[in-house]
Amino acid sequence: MTSLMTTFKTFLRPRFKTTSAFLIATFVATIISLIIIVWNTHSFKNTNISNFILMYAAIGGLALFIKLAQNIEIVWTHNYYRLIPISETKLYLSNFLATLVCLIYYSGVQVILFLLWELILPTAQLQISLFSLPWLRLLPPAIVSVLLCLFWWVFISLIHMATNATAAFLPNTRVRLVRWLIYLVFIIIFSILISQFNRLIQFFFGNPDNASFLMLFTGLSLLIVIISAINIYLLKRWVETTA
Repeated sequence: MTSLMTTFKTFLRPRFKTTSAFLIATFVATIISLIIIVWNTHSFKNTNISNFILMYAAIGGLALFIKLAQNIEIVWTHNYYRLIPISETKLYLSNFLATLVCLIYYSGVQVILFLLWELILPTAQLQISLFSLPWLRLLPPAIVSVLLCLFWWVFISLIHMATNATAAFLPNTRVRLVRWLIYLVFIIIFSILISQFNRLIQFFFGNPDNASFLMLFTGLSLLIVIISAINIYLLKRWVETTA
């Protein structure tokens, strides 16, 4: 049997290259924006490139999130991965673990790039210093952000596996109808989750206390574990390969 670490490395290599490509793209976009601003203003000192770093990091992060989600879903229905001599549980864990490492890698590099720029040319609004930055206050939002990404990935996998499992044992004439019903159920669940978005906004941009963090951490962790358990069951029993 293939070990979890071996499978993790197999998933990590191509995704690490993809993540590095996204990082290079955001860096190049930032440099081009800096050159254009300096060219137009004939000044470098007052250039507020931090906004561009944050903007391109957010755009690149969203695009990377979608790309990594696609990489995750390919594993469930592709013969190349499903024929690996490894249990479905280890396959599932190694798939998400490799994706999570890439997310942390991308976020960490973007934060370092932003802090380096602020140390070189601090903006009047932020005046960030490595010695005065409230690192402990930034940790809870960072943890919740990672959990949110992980939650949406496992939720997307649940939708994918549920529709795939349905198609495996229903007649072709009924598959489309049942799929639409499944989509409707998930849209309702998605709407309920989005209704809690205001609480997340207050958590990130307000003054979050320990109770709010523990509530979000516990709730998201439980949802991830429960959905993952369902996903692993579907992967073992019902999900078939299509390529």
